[in-house]
Amino acid sequence: MKDYRVIDLNPSVVAYVREVLGQGHTLARYLLEAQPLEKGRVFTFVPPELNISEDDVYASIREGGLLPSPPPETHRKVRGGVFRPTPTTSNLLEEILCNYLETDVRNACIFEDFYARQSDPSMGSSDPPWVALNDEVYYCLPPSSERRLVNKVIFDASDVYPGAIGAMTVWPEQEPVEIAGRTITADQLRVLAEHATRIIIGAFDAEGYLIWTKN
Repeated sequence: MKDYRVIDLNPSVVAYVREVLGQGHTLARYLLEAQPLEKGRVFTFVPPELNISEDDVYASIREGGLLPSPPPETHRKVRGGVFRPTPTTSNLLEEILCNYLETDVRNACIFEDFYARQSDPSMGSSDPPWVALNDEVYYCLPPSSERRLVNKVIFDASDVYPGAIGAMTVWPEQEPVEIAGRTITADQLRVLAEHATRIIIGAFDAEGYLIWTKN
């Protein structure tokens, strides 16, 4: 199990959450409509050994700089320069999501892929599991999803712009969401948004994430 440190952020950060959701697709719009963002709290998470002040966290939400640069041995030469990998907390988000999915047989996660389209030739693979609403692509993680799939979904959904948009949600008992084939209906997507307990937002120039949670 990977350890991490939670940093609670002040309510002003809700404006950033709202801004990113406003740039997303249908899931993002339904989350905006269904969830009382001002009545929740927002936090981020970092490695426990990271020495960073709250002021530095706020300053890096848009521009990055949350994490130290990877060591020189991870750099590699490419044509025209040097490739430096972007440090991320995606491994910590993986831990958070896996724990959530293992806690209850009704827990699930769903993410938008802002750039992917159902019509893309590359979408033929079933790994990670995806569904489409019209031409929009969403990755669904059912309860007890394999860790490698959780990792792949985080990677595929974590674009720099507008940033990852996802939800930790609950399959409703009275209205079970049954996804047929590769399609999800607008009503099913709305139900998942309405039952969301946490909203995941990419931030820090793709280095990290914000999580909004209901109080």
